[in-house]
Amino acid sequence: MGRYVNGDIEHKFWFATQPSSDIMDFGGRNPNNSWSWDEDDLPICDKEIKRVNKVCKKETGISARNWLSKVNVKGWIMSTDDPETETKLWEKAMPYAAKFQLGMRIRRAIKEYGYVSCEFES
Repeated sequence: MGRYVNGDIEHKFWFATQPSSDIMDFGGRNPNNSWSWDEDDLPICDKEIKRVNKVCKKETGISARNWLSKVNVKGWIMSTDDPETETKLWEKAMPYAAKFQLGMRIRRAIKEYGYVSCEFES
């Protein structure tokens, strides 16, 4: 698979953090270099989003949703008083945050359109 997903879902896999195979964990179908989902895939998608969030919280003390929001907010709010510890925690959390972000994009698109598809580019 490629590093970019284009179509109803736009996503760039996080470099050196997120395998493109993450997309397979959210249900759907994969003919050739594309992927598609419909409303029947929502339970699988929701289950994987919750699982990723839970595992991230167990591993880092903070959910994937909260780690992702730390990246998106203006400024950076540290979880600890130690920048080195914070960096180690973030490195541990990045794969979870990346996968959570992808899952949320897939979920939103399914809910909005009912059927979505995308293609991979290198």
